[in-house]
Amino acid sequence: MTMNNGIYYFAFKPNQFTTIAPLWEKIGGTFLTWEIVRNRFGRVWPVKEWKTKFFPRRRNLEPIFKQLQNLFPRCDCQGIRHHYLGPFPADLKTLICTSLWPIPPLEERAFPTFQFYHGVSDKRYKLGGSRREFPPLLGNWDFWMLPGEKERQKLLSAAQEAGINLRPEQLVKIGYLRFDKIINRQYNRDEIKSRAGIPDNGRLNILYAPTWCWGGGTLKSHFQEFCNRIPEKYNLIIRNHINDSNFLPVIKRHCQENNLQNVYFVDDRCMNFNDNMIIADLLITDSSSVSYDFLIMDRPIIFNKLVSEDVRPADYLYDNRRCGFQHDIEKDDIMKLIEASFATDQFKSQIREVRENCFYFLDGKATDRAIEFISKVLTEGKF
Repeated sequence: MTMNNGIYYFAFKPNQFTTIAPLWEKIGGTFLTWEIVRNRFGRVWPVKEWKTKFFPRRRNLEPIFKQLQNLFPRCDCQGIRHHYLGPFPADLKTLICTSLWPIPPLEERAFPTFQFYHGVSDKRYKLGGSRREFPPLLGNWDFWMLPGEKERQKLLSAAQEAGINLRPEQLVKIGYLRFDKIINRQYNRDEIKSRAGIPDNGRLNILYAPTWCWGGGTLKSHFQEFCNRIPEKYNLIIRNHINDSNFLPVIKRHCQENNLQNVYFVDDRCMNFNDNMIIADLLITDSSSVSYDFLIMDRPIIFNKLVSEDVRPADYLYDNRRCGFQHDIEKDDIMKLIEASFATDQFKSQIREVRENCFYFLDGKATDRAIEFISKVLTEGKF
């Protein structure tokens, strides 16, 4: 497969595309998002399609295209409307999705669809403003390209709850594409640090990567303690969830007013999370999917205390919270936990066990498997 070959990647936000970055680098393709979003003015209407049709609101796609070009140099960007407001591109032969957004059911399209969901986490598959609506379209994708057994079990449980019957052939064991470059050591840590603006000052790097309010995000409640304490000895790298970007000025103002040094900010609109993991010596997080991604680094993790109805506790086999110390901001000293994390190997075996339980293969060949499977589907025309 080559560039401009009818392969399209479909998501709402640019950072959601980074899951399939290794795939795009090998087979090319075009990125799609939609131009029309549901207008809040039409919320009183009972049917979402009609709300949007009669009260359309256009997105400004220019910032999105710029972000895509930062994350995927030389990529081809264009817009697309919701499938019920306009047709997909005429040359579309393969649709690869990375988020739970509407696509037509099989009987309304003539192309195969593949779902590479953006991240492995304990968050529920829920949508809507209150995050309580269960997506009725889990069965719309022809194939779920699974990173591991954890996501397979989570998907089956969600489908059962929604009353959707997923056929075994829809669940494809691929492995985690994001891990390939790390397993194969295809990176330059010094170059990434330089690009992120992290100086070579002899300090260890502490990456703080929380989720947002959906999932019990801890950025707004923890940033003062972390910014005040951690930079005393370490570089603190803050990678916020994209939905908390409007809170960053508050954090930066706090650092400026208190003359806090050695605090750095990375933007997931410009840098793939893989790069952040590579330069981090320790991760602090909550229910963010990065807590599972970071298992591949075999480095210490600290988990902030979590209280959220949006998170479903993981089964013991897949529970990454047993892979590091727990931090309760009301009673724990974060500096002591960081020092204890670096001083102990007590979580090494748990990290290895949970990583192997959660992810398939771990051989650096997930991207090749995905390409092989997509090629087979296109050749045989069975979907």
